[in-house]
Amino acid sequence: LDFFKAPGVIVVEDDLVVSPDFFSYFAAAAPALERDPTLFLASAWNDNGFSESGDAGALRRSLWFPGLGWLLPRRLWETELKDQW
Repeated sequence: LDFFKAPGVIVVEDDLVVSPDFFSYFAAAAPALERDPTLFLASAWNDNGFSESGDAGALRRSLWFPGLGWLLPRRLWETELKDQW
């Protein structure tokens, strides 16, 4: 496995406790990131998420950067971030 050819990387803050579906969520979201250049990244954090409401199967766009655990696509790294970090 050549990690340098990976289509993206999952960035996780050191104190984040992930849910059982954390990695499968990103596996499901990754194709959308590859197809849609208007998507910045996929985040596993939702400041407004509550277990008793909402659609657990929905992906939502937001205008802010929700950190803690996120999938950074290679495209974004190579075109916008690599030279700045």
